[in-house]
Amino acid sequence: FFTASVTDLSFENCNFTNNNAIGTADDGHNTNTSGAGIYFQSTVKNLNITKCNFINNSCHSQLSAGAYPIDSSGTAVYFKTTADNIKFKDSVFDKNCANATSLYYNGGKSYSYGGAVCFMSSVSGLSFENTNFTENSIYAYADKGNSNPTEAYGAAIYIGSTTGNINFTDCHFIDNDASYGGNGESYCGAIRFESTSILENLNFIGCEFTNNMATNGYGVMNFVVDVIDDFKGNVTISVDGVKYNGTVKSLIE
Repeated sequence: FFTASVTDLSFENCNFTNNNAIGTADDGHNTNTSGAGIYFQSTVKNLNITKCNFINNSCHSQLSAGAYPIDSSGTAVYFKTTADNIKFKDSVFDKNCANATSLYYNGGKSYSYGGAVCFMSSVSGLSFENTNFTENSIYAYADKGNSNPTEAYGAAIYIGSTTGNINFTDCHFIDNDASYGGNGESYCGAIRFESTSILENLNFIGCEFTNNMATNGYGVMNFVVDVIDDFKGNVTISVDGVKYNGTVKSLIE
């Protein structure tokens, strides 16, 4: 599903399954293969996604030559520009994967942000309620001779910036994975927050994070120490079979 600017849109009881976005590029081109399920090209306002399933969708970008960036992000739902009043409820994101691969030794930057959901720009007012993220993954590869390192951030969710509240209530993040190959890095097995301004209005209530992994660190999320006080209502963090209730500080010490 692809749309430009939209206001007052709802998806209910929808299934997005086995959708693929595949793109290859050579010298003189770049490629973006994001949003295999839903791709929002421009501003989105008042969006509700309720009782929807996003299962086994994939995005794959590959660069064979040329110093051009490639991007595979937000496999299930991708927001390219600003978003306002976005609500996810009673939904499932399972086994969605994004892969960005630069094979050229002097190629452009390859990046993969948000294996399931990606907000590339700013979001104002965002909530996830009773929504599960399981076995979503991101992978980015760059030739070791490439001076532009690859980035894989946020295996489940990537959020660029925000000007409003972000609330997670009764959500589960299980077995999500962020990894990279060659010259690069991967962080945040569950959620990546790109801007520290997000921390001012961020809340987690009754959520579970279990066995989320990232090659370089932050299996759960970045800025994890700063958001400890925002975890409420028996939030459970589990890594390697060890559970931490109400705090995630132990995961990075």
